[in-house]
Amino acid sequence: MSITLIVKTFNQEKRASLVLDAIRDNRDRMHSGLKNAVIVTRDQARFVTLYQSWQLPATPADPDTQLAKLFAETIFCGDPKVKLEQLISAGLDEHFMNEMVASLQPDGSALLFFIPRSYLIDERQLLDSLSAYEGKLHKTTFSNQIVDTILESTTGERSKQ
Repeated sequence: MSITLIVKTFNQEKRASLVLDAIRDNRDRMHSGLKNAVIVTRDQARFVTLYQSWQLPATPADPDTQLAKLFAETIFCGDPKVKLEQLISAGLDEHFMNEMVASLQPDGSALLFFIPRSYLIDERQLLDSLSAYEGKLHKTTFSNQIVDTILESTTGERSKQ
């Protein structure tokens, strides 16, 4: 099974949440993958904050939603050099990772979409929607091996897929 990771970075801290709201409104929630969106902000002091885009407090956490947040934490939080080396050694594209991390500047934000192949989502439609907004768009596809590497290094578990 493969997974698509789409990241759009912006030069303004609040821009990612505004764009996600606009996509939801314009597309009438046709993108089922929007529930796996994570908003990442970096302030002037380079402090990173993650926001889950859609989570009802009374419902159990969706494993894919948790994986999206875990991916965002792994990529953007902590010592990026160590974490990037883990992801690259697991098979994630090195150029993709370096470009994505470098594009999240202070006072910037990013939208991260974690889309397993089992989701019924038109990725082209999502990419077209994101392309309408100023910022850098990044996309890659990878196998569960990378998911397993992240899970093992952060939680000691393996994916159930």
